[in-house]
Amino acid sequence: AEEGAMRELLLALVSLLPAVYLPVLVTQVPGSAWHRARWLVESAPVPAPAVQNATIKALAVRFLLPAYVVLGALTVWSGELALVVRFTVPGYLLALWMLRGLVVKTVEDPPLSVAPEDVVTRLEWSQVMLTLAMVAVAGAAGLALAVDTAPRTAALIAVLLALEVASDRAQRRRSARAELKGVAASGPRA
Repeated sequence: AEEGAMRELLLALVSLLPAVYLPVLVTQVPGSAWHRARWLVESAPVPAPAVQNATIKALAVRFLLPAYVVLGALTVWSGELALVVRFTVPGYLLALWMLRGLVVKTVEDPPLSVAPEDVVTRLEWSQVMLTLAMVAVAGAAGLALAVDTAPRTAALIAVLLALEVASDRAQRRRSARAELKGVAASGPRA
């Protein structure tokens, strides 16, 4: 029984590890070998919050989702199908929620707009972010272990999904307000 509990704790922690590397991933968002095409993003008739939201979704689909698919597959391969739902799904949703907050708070340049060697990483927030990530992972792992029944797991997933949907809607509202301000500032169209 103790070996099973340790295995669950290990799987809970591993399922939350992608959330720990998010600060490093987010600092690289502006970097691109094609940074000279930055004018495409800057001249697009899209408000900055919409670009920010698209950046979050691109990172979620291109980096987080594959990481969690692999983690889920490894968990299934280890013979623990129930733990995929219990740990991997909430881990993905938590990482997605953290990603949204990190991009909104820390990414200053548009995506793909800076030469890779010119990407600036402000380290004054790194210790705080690392500490918060470690506390979040430890807390989430403890919560995941406490959520040991199907109804509790469903409730945890519902709460995390509600957080993500609320965050996405708030981002969309900011984007719509920014777009309205841009239209109002430019005056009526001829």
